[in-house]
Amino acid sequence: AHKETEHYKHWKANFATAENIAFRERREFKVLLGSPEEWKIDWAAALDTTIVHISLVKGTEEKFAEYTRYDAKGVKDYEKNALGFMFLEDREDPSRVVLVEAYTDAASALAHKDTAHYLLW
Repeated sequence: AHKETEHYKHWKANFATAENIAFRERREFKVLLGSPEEWKIDWAAALDTTIVHISLVKGTEEKFAEYTRYDAKGVKDYEKNALGFMFLEDREDPSRVVLVEAYTDAASALAHKDTAHYLLW
């Protein structure tokens, strides 16, 4: 249905050309943790957002998920300037994951790397 909308057709006709896009890959992910409903994310307030693409060694997906859930719980429980933490898994290849972390400012995002839950992760 999205590809039938006027804004998509306009984008496709006016921007999505070889001159403007060097590489485009479409992948579908499912949300394993951190749905917008859970966090009530105000993306407009997220002045510092980090998107991390990770390719896991096959067979380590469950252990990675366990540690990532622990880290995400720590973010939600202890980091007051965290606006959201999403954990996404590629629908076709579970060893490809994406983490999306949103903070109110860059200092808070940097401070995340010094927390106990991040250091265990």
